[in-house]
Amino acid sequence: MRTGLFASALVVASAVAIPTTSVITTSSAKADTLQMSSDNSSTGWYPNEPLLSPSNVTGGNFGELFDTQLNGEVYAQPLVSQTTVLAVTENDYAYGLNSTTGAIKWQHNFGPQANPLLNIGCADVGSSLGITGTPVIDPSKGIAYFVAAKESAGDVTQWFMEAVNVQTGTTPSNWPAGGVPIQGSADNNPGTVFNGDWQTQRPGLVLINGVVYAAFGSQCDYFNWEGWVVGVSVSAPTPSITTTWSTEECSSNVCSGEPGAGIWQSGSPPVVDSQGNIYVSTGNGDIPSGPEPGNDATANNYGEAVVELSTSGPIVP
Repeated sequence: MRTGLFASALVVASAVAIPTTSVITTSSAKADTLQMSSDNSSTGWYPNEPLLSPSNVTGGNFGELFDTQLNGEVYAQPLVSQTTVLAVTENDYAYGLNSTTGAIKWQHNFGPQANPLLNIGCADVGSSLGITGTPVIDPSKGIAYFVAAKESAGDVTQWFMEAVNVQTGTTPSNWPAGGVPIQGSADNNPGTVFNGDWQTQRPGLVLINGVVYAAFGSQCDYFNWEGWVVGVSVSAPTPSITTTWSTEECSSNVCSGEPGAGIWQSGSPPVVDSQGNIYVSTGNGDIPSGPEPGNDATANNYGEAVVELSTSGPIVP
């Protein structure tokens, strides 16, 4: 059953930039870190970490345990499940590392990674664009979900939702070969079609009632781009897209107003409240937000805004 996202509130917000690093260093984890900022509320609070206290941090035993070189730059926050650190890279590699020694337990390449510098002349993250947003781990299954950019025939960037067992590095048996493609029209703006060349999946992912949600911004603010929130059902026998929502109404190479309203959030995931509502902020879009005047009076354009999205009920423009 296909569900929708319903936009219901707006306030002023701003866009943010992307940091980068090339190696992983971490301390021994005594509590699982299953998503960026700890939980769906993005509190950043880890209540089950018994050793992270002021006395231990200032003690002589606190410090770097290892430094493991990986294949590709790392933008996503490393996560921890049991004794395995999950790290993903811009070369479309996922790694399982021993949380004490940093030894590589397994590695899996989900590429080939995309090359936006070649495809559209953009170098936001250089010539390798792979896994940028922080994954989310389902603790009941031990499965991590993330979005990977891949190079397709004809120098085209396509995006796929992928899954991997954090302990073994294997793909779930029900997962489609090559991942779940992110594609199609927006439920709230049917004339707006997802184009992987112009989009970038930067924010961390969240898992709500068996659906993983990923948000998108742009590649270098080039051409006809919008912000997107895409939901993929991971609990169904065959994982598939359940909902798509765009921040701007666009068709072909024309948007109502200007293209924009990307969702970056400096890599932070959408915030989820106790009712399952999603909150995202947009940048580089039209001001004021809301229906456009004149011929585009029915188009919803959520630029420079904080948007509340319901994860249940019909799509309403």
